[in-house]
Amino acid sequence: MVQIHTLKVLTASIGNALGIEKSEELHDKTDKTELDFKSYFVILESLMFEPLSKVSDETMDLSSIDYQHVHQVCWVLFYNNQKGKTIPDDVLENMAFKLWLMYNLFSEEDDSNKPILPLKLDPEEASTIFEAILTQTGNYNLLSSAIEDFGDEPMTYQKYLSTFFVHIFKHVKEGILKSSVDTVYEQFVIDILKKVGAL
Repeated sequence: MVQIHTLKVLTASIGNALGIEKSEELHDKTDKTELDFKSYFVILESLMFEPLSKVSDETMDLSSIDYQHVHQVCWVLFYNNQKGKTIPDDVLENMAFKLWLMYNLFSEEDDSNKPILPLKLDPEEASTIFEAILTQTGNYNLLSSAIEDFGDEPMTYQKYLSTFFVHIFKHVKEGILKSSVDTVYEQFVIDILKKVGAL
């Protein structure tokens, strides 16, 4: 659970990045003092994202939206809450951020292509990400143990990251791994965001 006053700051930052003024006032419609992520996402989706999706280029310059900044704002809240808990101190923040974005990009969706909350990642999708990284590092032999650890059920980000930490991070030199994650991030995230016009 997160305090409403903290979520107002986050919402304002996201709204500013999207070109929406006073977006923090969305929370004035609730008398709750704190929210879980699912409830918070419902508010953002219904009162910010859905109305924005119906806006035309004639009424708002959608090309000016800095989606990378939106991602960064969301990440800061998540990282500050999870650092030292589910995100090991040893993992570079920038690397964890890029792994997080790839996790979000490949997470499961419902029949209407909306994310299923809480977010979960199919083991096959996780294998695709890890395989691409290990192909870059030259340590493909590490993949089988990671896949075995995935199990058969969709996984949380925490499980995804802990598997990465145990089976890959501890066995590959940091500089090589950082470069490999950067490369795969460019392939999987940046290229796809460009194709859908989000960059």
